Amino acid sequence: MVDVLNRSRKFKSLRTLKLQRSNITELPDSICKLRHLRYLDVSHTNIKALPESITKLYHLETLRFTDCFWLQKLPKKMRNLVSLRHLHFDDKNLVPADVSFLTRLQTLPIFVVGPDHKIEELRCLNELRGELEIWCLERVRDREDAEKAKLGEKRMNKLVFKWSDEGNSSVNIEDVLDALQPHSDIRSLTIEGYWGEKFPSWMSMLQLNNLMVLRLKDCSNCRQLPIHGCFSRLEILEMSEMPNVKCIGNEFYSSSASEEVLFPALKELRLLGMDGLEEWMVPGGEGDQVFPCLEKLSIEWCGKLRSIPICGLSSLVEFEIAGCDELRYLSGDFHGFTSLQLLSIEGCPKLTSIPSVQHCTALVKLDIDGCPELISIPGDFQELKYSLKILSMYNLKLGALPSGLQCCTSLEELYIWDCRELIHISDLQELSSLRRLEIRGCDKISSIDWHGLRQLPSLVYLEVSGCRSLSNFPDDDCLGGLTQLKELAIGGFSEELEAFPVKIAYLNERILEI
Repeated sequence: MVDVLNRSRKFKSLRTLKLQRSNITELPDSICKLRHLRYLDVSHTNIKALPESITKLYHLETLRFTDCFWLQKLPKKMRNLVSLRHLHFDDKNLVPADVSFLTRLQTLPIFVVGPDHKIEELRCLNELRGELEIWCLERVRDREDAEKAKLGEKRMNKLVFKWSDEGNSSVNIEDVLDALQPHSDIRSLTIEGYWGEKFPSWMSMLQLNNLMVLRLKDCSNCRQLPIHGCFSRLEILEMSEMPNVKCIGNEFYSSSASEEVLFPALKELRLLGMDGLEEWMVPGGEGDQVFPCLEKLSIEWCGKLRSIPICGLSSLVEFEIAGCDELRYLSGDFHGFTSLQLLSIEGCPKLTSIPSVQHCTALVKLDIDGCPELISIPGDFQELKYSLKILSMYNLKLGALPSGLQCCTSLEELYIWDCRELIHISDLQELSSLRRLEIRGCDKISSIDWHGLRQLPSLVYLEVSGCRSLSNFPDDDCLGGLTQLKELAIGGFSEELEAFPVKIAYLNERILEI
């Protein structure tokens, strides 16, 4: 960087210097002459070091150096920046030394506990606000050590507690987390890598009334989940990689029998990699309401879960299930699911049935993949004729296409792959919006209504491949009516199939793959 700071006196009064996304690799030592500088941003640059002279900017209030991948260390005397209020960075290796001297700090995104950074350094940062990630909590010695941080006195919006490994086995990790109780105004809390067997009482005793986001990740020894149902403002709940949790039962929802609305504000619930989870129950008492506002539900890689309760989720918009090896059925029905737009079920090899989808009158995308024991998709698809746009059926045991599918005039994409019990495909001619049709690897299909397909006015892509029993491909101009067709991929049919139709010339200048 050309040192222009000495060339003009007008820089002497400079208060804001924004160098983000520039091609600088260094700052000149003379930057210390900008003694009135309040704001400095070198984010998204290739800068390798900040000069020691920067610590003489005694009026500097904001320093930003995010996405500086070449930056390896900070000046030793960062403690001299006594006016610093906002420090923005995203590399846990760039936590300033002696951060406790920066008593005016309001923004500190990351703090790493270690030999050079004791957790008690946070004690003096009484003005700290916003978001803070605390890493390597396994290095906190005991409850007394954790209490010195005085987190409960800091009005943080978001806290992330991270343990990197199991550290010192002599440390009572449950006492440490208990002593890290945040201020009651906290909005978002993440606990990751915690190896205690239980969560602290402050997570279950209505002491987090304003909590909106809770994430529990890799809490490998926890056997019981904290009570969350009474958190009146909780909107996002994510629980992942907690292999010792075997059941989600009534104690998860509420400790009080008087609670009638549980999780009243929850919009998103995710269960990921809960390897030991076998049972999930919901309260069934008269008048109970559970998840009345839930919009997104994801259950992924819960290999032992046998059933999923789905009753009463009238606000649900997206429902995703994946990698649940033992899942056999969904408990309940889709009655009242009038807001559901996405239903995706993947990788559930023992799933034998699902409820009727005909009441999901807002359904836009239905994706069922890798459920080789699923013999049908029940329900009258005529009820979905104005909403359904994408239907994907992969590796299923279907003997027939869903009832009423021919009425779905809004359908734009239809995928039928590896449905090896399917014998016949017909009655698609009314799918006036269909743009893409793929039929692959359906070994038992012996006939397709080609003349019906020629009546699809919007079809752009057609693929029929790997259907080893298919032998009826007429030599008539069966595809001549497909005026919008741009790509055709066919092949892998029965050896008894007669010659490919000569009148394929109707597809002039379009792509043909055989």
